[in-house]
Parts: sequence; C-alpha cells; structure tokens
Amino acid sequence: MSHQEESELALAMYRSASRLFQGSHLPLLFMGMEYLKTNNRALSAAFLAASLRLCAHDPLVHNELVSVASFQHLV
Repeated sequence: MSHQEESELALAMYRSASRLFQGSHLPLLFMGMEYLKTNNRALSAAFLAASLRLCAHDPLVHNELVSVASFQHLV
C-alpha cells in the first residue's frame, strides 16, 4: 500500500470518528496532523484551528499549530 493510500485511509477513518464522536476535538486534530504530513498546510491549519476551538487547553493542538507556522516560514 502506498503512502498516499495510507493517508487517504487514515483521513476516512478520522472523518468517521468525527461523525461518531461529535464535539470531540481529537478527530479534527488528527486530520490536521495527517494533512500536515502530506504537505497540505492550508487544510491542516483549518482542521487544527477547528480542533483548537473545541479544546483550547490541549498542548498537542498548540504544538501542531506551531509546526504549521514553522513550515509556512520555511517556504
């Protein structure tokens, strides 16, 4: 299985988790992390911002937002 196929499968699972666990920031966080891994910084930032709105006290959300910002400065 290719890396792209694995990423698509992961995103499908996170979308399902988002529907099953409405109100949880974790599926949105993991989607943002997956999009960052595939270099889609715009979608990554959008999902991470949505995750932050649901759970502003999770340090992993803040860490990933810093990662997105760091990558944007490198480009």
